[in-house]
Amino acid sequence: MNELCKKYVYQLQNELNQYCDNLEGIHVIAYGSNGSNDLSISSDFDVCLIVNADSFVAMNQRLICDFTKLFHFQENLPIDKDIPLSNKLIYLSSEVELFLDNPPFISDSKKVKIEDIKKTKNFLTSRTMKQRLLLNILTTDSTVLFGDEDYVNNLKYRAWEDIEKIIERAYNIKLTTKNENEFLNLLYQNPVSKASGEYYLGYKKEKRNVVKHLERNVHRLAILNEKKVEDIIDLSENVNRLLLKDYSFLFPSETIKKMISTYPEKKSCSIKEVLSSKLTIASNNFLITNGSLEGMNIIIANLVQNNIGYLTPTFWGYGDSAKRYNKSVISAPLSDIYNYNVTEIDKISKSCELMIICNPNNPTTATLTKNQIENLLLNNPQTYFLIDESMLPYKYDFFNYTMIPFVEKYTNLIVCSSISKSLCAPGLRIGYICANEKIVKKLEKKVIPFNVSNINQCIAEKILENFPLSLSICSDIESSFRQLDLFMEKYTTQKSEKACGFRLYQLKAKYDGNKIIDILTERGFLIRNISASYPELGENWIRISNGTLSEIKDLMHIMKDIFEDFDDKASDSYDKG
Repeated sequence: MNELCKKYVYQLQNELNQYCDNLEGIHVIAYGSNGSNDLSISSDFDVCLIVNADSFVAMNQRLICDFTKLFHFQENLPIDKDIPLSNKLIYLSSEVELFLDNPPFISDSKKVKIEDIKKTKNFLTSRTMKQRLLLNILTTDSTVLFGDEDYVNNLKYRAWEDIEKIIERAYNIKLTTKNENEFLNLLYQNPVSKASGEYYLGYKKEKRNVVKHLERNVHRLAILNEKKVEDIIDLSENVNRLLLKDYSFLFPSETIKKMISTYPEKKSCSIKEVLSSKLTIASNNFLITNGSLEGMNIIIANLVQNNIGYLTPTFWGYGDSAKRYNKSVISAPLSDIYNYNVTEIDKISKSCELMIICNPNNPTTATLTKNQIENLLLNNPQTYFLIDESMLPYKYDFFNYTMIPFVEKYTNLIVCSSISKSLCAPGLRIGYICANEKIVKKLEKKVIPFNVSNINQCIAEKILENFPLSLSICSDIESSFRQLDLFMEKYTTQKSEKACGFRLYQLKAKYDGNKIIDILTERGFLIRNISASYPELGENWIRISNGTLSEIKDLMHIMKDIFEDFDDKASDSYDKG
């Protein structure tokens, strides 16, 4: 925000405080040269207020108009002689709602006609002119000086939807990424009358900041138009999109009939055999579960009388399972979020019956080596260790880390995992426990028979052909993340680096993670702000899961626009404290 804007808001607040008990419901917006921090001495002072009727009376309207005129005089600024201040300075919120629901253009059925602006007193003081000016204010690079920025941003999105509909209906054009330039030209000039700028929609092509802002928003709308809900790219769930495939070919109609009309294998033996051959361990060491969560619940419910231990932050499912079965939790924060402290783990392990280690840790990527885990097992023979390897298959050297080959050697070792993340199959709910036969037989009695359907077993067998992930897939994932890391370096203070199928980034304070995620969602991408789920991490952490190289490049392109918007407004931001 430039100094003139700060001065106006400060003096206006002081003036209104004399007549109003509180200023809630008043929103002050700078637009034109003021909104983009490009004020010149020859410019008038472009500002408007949106106010709730409850916090506003006619007296206040006159007071604000008089104050604004005086401010112009004191700062030696000219006042727009074309449009009276009374017709552009103040909008009631109810009036704004009405204007956005009923755009100010002549409509004949589905056809819209955009009338050129006439520089006559009647037109410039008309309700139509006030409506058109509001649309222009909300769709150019305006800045909220005071009030609820989220409320005003919502109005801006609605105004852009109106502008898009108006242009589409007036000129019979459907906005796509292929005709953005044509659409932009229709914003600048009436193709029939050749009217432009202040005689048309108010957008001036010679204003660099206006052009840049329009280009970004038109591109945003174009992408939205081409995205269906099912086309939204979900990079929020740690699911490996490189293995996103169609498995419908597995199910001819006769196969479907048979699968539905017969009971599945009671113990999912076919999946056990596939895992056995992949991991070179006996099938009797496996217990197939309805996702890894069922496995955790079975272990916690049946192997533990009291205490469960883990370090935080970590996967939410451990605490949830402990709470469900009334087990006590002994936890401690990670002293270094990117690395496990073996001494801390050992200390907790001596006080609990079950120590859970997410390896690699979700969400921080901390990872233990085989030797470190073996030492913990040897030092704490009285404690069961549950090693959750759900994120481990993302490592190209999976076999250098997995503890599955050691389950017969250590009677206190249990490994659980899932095909949900790395093999892109969360909907199948296929997980497994791997442990010595004695533990498996004990837990097997607690599993509900037929817990995995025929269809899910069939698809799982096919999907497991990709397990563990090939070096090629792991390399492609990390190659995409390296490009993302380079791009994000400018906008972040910290990042994770271990191969886990996702990246964590802590955004710089000036970038609002929640707003960025909202904008990305509108533009067809889902990522996650994990600070709310894991407050131990601190503020403004986002998580981006792996996608194809094309998806990551598209994400970076959109995020570049978003970050630039934040940067453009940074100098205009107003410190309300």
